[in-house]
Amino acid sequence: MNNAITILLTMFLGHALAQNNRQYILNDSSELEISRTGTYIITEEKYRSKDSVLFTYRFIGDTTKIYKQGWKNKKGDFWGKWNEFNVYGKWLNTKDYDNNDWIYEPSLYPFQKYIDNAKKIAEQEIIEKYGEPFFKTNVLFKFDAYTIGKDNLITFWGEPIKEKPVTYHFDYTIELKDKNFYYNKLTISIDSLGNILKNNNERQINFEERVKGENDTFLLTYKKAIEICKENGMFLNDSFRVETDLHFDFVRDSEFSGRFLFVVRQFYDTKVIEGTCYSKCKTETTYKEWTIDPWSAVLLQNKKYRRVDHWTGGCGGGKSYEIYD
Repeated sequence: MNNAITILLTMFLGHALAQNNRQYILNDSSELEISRTGTYIITEEKYRSKDSVLFTYRFIGDTTKIYKQGWKNKKGDFWGKWNEFNVYGKWLNTKDYDNNDWIYEPSLYPFQKYIDNAKKIAEQEIIEKYGEPFFKTNVLFKFDAYTIGKDNLITFWGEPIKEKPVTYHFDYTIELKDKNFYYNKLTISIDSLGNILKNNNERQINFEERVKGENDTFLLTYKKAIEICKENGMFLNDSFRVETDLHFDFVRDSEFSGRFLFVVRQFYDTKVIEGTCYSKCKTETTYKEWTIDPWSAVLLQNKKYRRVDHWTGGCGGGKSYEIYD
């Protein structure tokens, strides 16, 4: 961000956002979107000529001080180094998303050793369940973790804490071999004694009940998934939206309980069948869904659905119904 924009922002942020929660600034090379939360003013600078968005979080009480700053691509994936500071401007830590590592000011993190020990336990559990090849090839830690203290205070990874935590929660990202990331797909919670916490919901399986595929790593890539779908009824068209997700089936009595599933959906035209949107309406959307085993890259099922949603003021929800040909 050049100096002229920086000066403009520090003059502009304090009062312009007091009445409007979102502002936009355009310049020759980028587009800036400025928003605010209860604590921070957030600037997103999206560069037109490259797949880069610079995020800057400033303290509302003093917009000259940065809380954290770093990069994402336009899909929303973190990359590069993110620096974080406290309200006094003192450096706290730097997270390196390319190498999945971080450095921090040791004097400000006296209890980090307990978090690191709990993280080792969590990762050993993953290795014992899925194997070391899977852990090294498909599992990434993207700093998605938090602890809970005695007073039930939640503290996220990178925030200094003042006491030994009571519980630790770690969320791991799954990466396909062609660099497609699916966040928070492996979650492990650990108590202060190093025990894995079980799920209290009797209808959901626990970590030790997960099912591992026959292969050491996921054979599936995003490209391979699309090829499988094209071989089984998908017609690629710019007007038909495609979404993918790595899904895990927790429910005990479901067909694929305990398994990772790669789901591809292709959505067709959405029709308003009742009322007037945006105020109040009912819509109908037809879509196809392909479910693939990521371990073996084998298609498990291929279905077609009709989804009906009810909307009021832009908010709503609905239900999908399978279509039988």
